[in-house]
Amino acid sequence: MNAKLAEIVKYAHNPISEYDLLVEKLIKQGKEIIKLNQGDPAIFFKTPKHIIEAYKRALDEGHTNYSSIEGVSELRNKIKERYHNLYNLDFDEERVIITNGVSEAIMFLNNAYINKNDNVLILSPFYPIYIPFAKMRGARIIFDKYEEINDEWTINTERIEKIAKNKKIKYMVLINPNNPTGAVLSEDKLDEIARIAKKNNILLISDEIYDEIVYNGAKFHSISEFVDDQPYIIFNGFSKDYDATGFRLGYAIFPNKDSLSNKLLDAFIKLASLRISSNTPAQYAMAYALDDEKEHKNEIYKMRKEIEKRTNFLTEGINGIRGMHAVRPRGAFYIFASIDKKVFKVKDDKDFVYKLLIKKSLYLSPGSGFGMKDYVRFVSLAPQEILEKAINLLNEFEKGA
Repeated sequence: MNAKLAEIVKYAHNPISEYDLLVEKLIKQGKEIIKLNQGDPAIFFKTPKHIIEAYKRALDEGHTNYSSIEGVSELRNKIKERYHNLYNLDFDEERVIITNGVSEAIMFLNNAYINKNDNVLILSPFYPIYIPFAKMRGARIIFDKYEEINDEWTINTERIEKIAKNKKIKYMVLINPNNPTGAVLSEDKLDEIARIAKKNNILLISDEIYDEIVYNGAKFHSISEFVDDQPYIIFNGFSKDYDATGFRLGYAIFPNKDSLSNKLLDAFIKLASLRISSNTPAQYAMAYALDDEKEHKNEIYKMRKEIEKRTNFLTEGINGIRGMHAVRPRGAFYIFASIDKKVFKVKDDKDFVYKLLIKKSLYLSPGSGFGMKDYVRFVSLAPQEILEKAINLLNEFEKGA
């Protein structure tokens, strides 16, 4: 028997859960671990009651069968209404594909569009899942970096334009609001990115999963407000804004009807047919829940205000620790903090995360997994008393280094 596994398995790695097995071992030993590594709002904010009731209704009505490959019409129509109401974007319901989380949409993108040695442009730090799916298809990943300027994360569009001009890029990913920095891009930056993509015939991917979680004076703008008659895809879902991570519902929108967008839409449907359907009762539940716009506005307002409070508290605490610095986020619920290796006497960010976990039972994510060394990512969803304890543990860790 040939026990050799497929080559692509070596790319199946998620740095967010890198030390999960160690954490399980420590918990079995009786240690209490503070986990600030995974962005799961449903752990700390109960999924809104109207969404839970909508799920119950879907089950009571018997929506437990396979749904259509593209997703149920009721939900796709509500997504169409949402983007019209929020961003004045109009498209046909048929331009929406429901996916099992945005992760499946990322997989579909690469399986549909990337061949060996194709170039893709990804801005670091990035959501880690984009990397393995591109590598599995043999893509050459070209990186450019967010920069800290005037205590704010931003992108260098001049440098991006040079890359786009000199390299044959098939697609470029924009995660806005950004995971892990919390950056929210300005209108000028978004306009420049849309222009660069069109000029250089690059498919633009806009991941807008945190579009309603913005604060500290930020205003979110969808990429749809700046694109022209060019191919682009919007990724979004219900895990973050709607606090329903376990429903595993995402979606991809193909707003324009150019040749490439049409081909990709058709390819997504063909790929989706291989997994038959997304979670049927969850789809109907979200369709029903989206009908209750007033309740959603109330729930997202409360969650957003609390996330702002917790994020600012944790950011201030991090900046009070010798050897650490963090830009104040303006969206999502993450803080991306730099570490001074000399102060903490560590080899790199992975060593920092490992030693902090072993010595102080505090679990973070290494920044190198997001494409930027000597940083760590904090998730700021936990209640303030837990965040305060985490700050105290970090102070103890620094003093004991």
